[in-house]
Amino acid sequence: MRDAIRSTFWEVAARLDAGDAATAADYVLGLHPADQADVLAELDERERELLLNAVAPDRLASIFQHLEPAELRSVRPQLDLEDLADVLDEADADAAADILHSLEADEVATVLDAMEESAAVTPLLAHDDESAGGIMSPYVVTLRSSMTTSNVLDYLRAVQPRAAEPYYLYVVDAENRLQGVVGLRDLVISRPDTTMDELMNRELITTTTATDQEEVLRTLRHYSLRVIPVVDEASRLVGVTTADDLLDVAEQEATEDMFRMVGMEGTESMRGPVAGSVRRRLPWLLFNLSTVFVAAAVVAIFEDTLDRVAALTVFLPVVVAISANSGGQTLTLVVRAMALGSLPPREPGARQSGAKWHWEWCRGPSWDSWWGWWPGPGRTAPGSAWRWGWRCSAISLWRHSSACSCPRRCAWCGWTRRWPAPFWSPP
Repeated sequence: MRDAIRSTFWEVAARLDAGDAATAADYVLGLHPADQADVLAELDERERELLLNAVAPDRLASIFQHLEPAELRSVRPQLDLEDLADVLDEADADAAADILHSLEADEVATVLDAMEESAAVTPLLAHDDESAGGIMSPYVVTLRSSMTTSNVLDYLRAVQPRAAEPYYLYVVDAENRLQGVVGLRDLVISRPDTTMDELMNRELITTTTATDQEEVLRTLRHYSLRVIPVVDEASRLVGVTTADDLLDVAEQEATEDMFRMVGMEGTESMRGPVAGSVRRRLPWLLFNLSTVFVAAAVVAIFEDTLDRVAALTVFLPVVVAISANSGGQTLTLVVRAMALGSLPPREPGARQSGAKWHWEWCRGPSWDSWWGWWPGPGRTAPGSAWRWGWRCSAISLWRHSSACSCPRRCAWCGWTRRWPAPFWSPP
């Protein structure tokens, strides 16, 4: 919540606690709908129910459109399904579909039966919630190629269409197949007798209803677009996906990528139930615990060396910290490259399976070798200087980088190289 509206939140909560829901509703409705959603999400269940009952359905529709999915799930129980149907009738079809996707199947059927505008929402529910069809808006302005500029302006004044993005008009044929797009600026400055066939841009960038929302976001960002038309398998125009919808997608996908890096689900939240959080996170923690036991087993192999040179145990936390940091850096680079789609393309003629990762598998070992090698002398040289003097420090640094060709025994300090290199034992 922004600091600018925090004082308003406390005022609303105080009014609701005093039983003055009408004044509290006036305070909330004086804010921007996005800030109204923040205040509603912060209230407890009793205060939220009082506020919902004091706000008209048409005003609630604008608030619900700015709620996050997790917030929507917590707000929904305070509203009857019949009241929710009235709210969704006032909301945009794509926003109503998003809200219905968060309900149970029987609740969706009940709400759709009670809605008066369900015809515009029902087709959107057939698409996956994270696809272009699930986030698109069905409100578009369609024209015919034979219409003139004068005809189009008269048409727009007459119907006053409820378009999601009014700056673009789409030219379709008799079967609603997309032919081109006309910008509102081009329409205004053209001659009255100019036809849409002359004016429209035929170089179209479209997406299909089944395209994943993350891929739609990459397309919009790559071509610097404000809106992308959505077509079905027959190239019929069914809606548009706008930049403001995809901003929410960008935040959602970034959150999911960060959570997956540490084995958490995208639905995790600080306000979620403890039992659900434990159930989702415990398997990953148990897997990490098993890897720790493997690391302990590796250390146990060198138990004799540690008994003879107790000072080596001082550097075990250093080894663990450097390994964790370098591994975290590599993991961040790979996950971020996957999220941005910046991995190199598949080589022509290469097999589909595994070919996409060819570049990473070839490049990875060289980087991992470097990041795995350099901390060795970086730790060994200072450690040797601190414990056994500068000459052993220089020997350890040189032996670490050329251990396979060095003599079996150090002539200066008497240390013996153990196999495999670069492990050494004191005299």
